[in-house]
Amino acid sequence: MRLRALVTLAGVIILSGCGNKQPEGPRRVAVLRFENLTGDPNLDWMGRAASEVLSAELSGSRRFSLLSSQGIHRVGSALGPRPLAAPGVSAELDAALLAGAQATITGYISRSGGELRLNASEQGAFPVTTIATESASGPVSGGITPLLDQIAKKFGGEMRPYSTRNEEALAAFAQALEL
Repeated sequence: MRLRALVTLAGVIILSGCGNKQPEGPRRVAVLRFENLTGDPNLDWMGRAASEVLSAELSGSRRFSLLSSQGIHRVGSALGPRPLAAPGVSAELDAALLAGAQATITGYISRSGGELRLNASEQGAFPVTTIATESASGPVSGGITPLLDQIAKKFGGEMRPYSTRNEEALAAFAQALEL
């Protein structure tokens, strides 16, 4: 634990030396695992699905240069194990910053009655600032993908449609990534 804190601190110090400069070109952004606040463990897959779909869709934007979740997890593995299904802001943030993220997108999923709601926030890393917050909601029966499409359009303007609209396939993919 102490080694992890020292490595993180060293990375933050190194990266913060460039914190006052405006980056040229697209900002390097890491989309972290969303938190499931629905209270339904059957929807835990949506947290990973949200980060994967949003990353893929925002890869079409000129505003961002997206860091892959695989790259973030490679850096994270050097920091030690993370709790299964932990929200990205607590389990992936250190690795994202050490991988070179200038900003992160984090969020949460909630449900009220038959409505699903996604809230996402883009945070600058150095200094820590809120750049934008976006949300989308719709019927649970409509799935998570249309809501992520709305958020991607709000964040990036242009977007690439995700490769599937099949919620079952997306759930299986997200669950496999979490293993």
